[in-house]
Amino acid sequence: MRVIIAVLLMLSGYAYADCSSIGDSDQRSYCYAKTGQGSCLSISNSDLRSQCDALKP
Repeated sequence: MRVIIAVLLMLSGYAYADCSSIGDSDQRSYCYAKTGQGSCLSISNSDLRSQCDALKP
């Protein structure tokens, strides 16, 4: 029973992780854009910006 509770607690931390915890600004902007909370325009890495633009409808 304790093992199950420990596993659930570990997984709940991943569920609440958000983009603000990402250290790299381009990756953070990409994360915000993927979740609909930002734009791809603020990404300075051209490859990542292109990948981000491809996700948009």
